[in-house]
Amino acid sequence: NLAESAYDEILCTIRQDTTYHVLYDIFNSTNASLPEISQRLAMNPSTVQYHLDKLLKLSVIYAASDPASNGNRFSVNNEVWGGILQIAPGF
Repeated sequence: NLAESAYDEILCTIRQDTTYHVLYDIFNSTNASLPEISQRLAMNPSTVQYHLDKLLKLSVIYAASDPASNGNRFSVNNEVWGGILQIAPGF
């Protein structure tokens, strides 16, 4: 489990509109790829990648290599997500 200060940083980050939309898309579409997320959100892939990088750095999501596409598949880190819901139940 992460320290409470880490969750403060996570909450601050995911309250940003675009980051929230990227996270929400991954939450609803487990194992999503960058092109899929970009297409669903109608965003430039570089913009989505920026927000993916922020979420990865904070361990909110994780990436699994996808040899078929030469890219990654992204999923929500359920342990961190559970901690977020404990600290901010209405999130």
